[in-house]
Amino acid sequence: MTAYLPSDLQERVAALRTLVGRLERVVAGASPIRRELAWAPRIEGWTPASQPLPAIVGVIDGSAVLTARMWALDPSLGWALTEDGWLRLGQRGEP
Repeated sequence: MTAYLPSDLQERVAALRTLVGRLERVVAGASPIRRELAWAPRIEGWTPASQPLPAIVGVIDGSAVLTARMWALDPSLGWALTEDGWLRLGQRGEP
């Protein structure tokens, strides 16, 4: 007998499968395609952080944010992959 299953378990599993697929592409040397980044939020004044896991601190749509766990980061190509999905990197902030 299962003691607890969240009501949104199927959605969480689907999100994790999507994340794994993205990570597999990054590991294989691929970057996100333009269409994926076109829909991704843009984070400005960003800096890497560890709170306690790798993350990014910055501003999205005028609000200060600490992202979900960061899995990959490529500042030269302007993207990051967090547990919640892709981010477009804007201007980097001061450390």
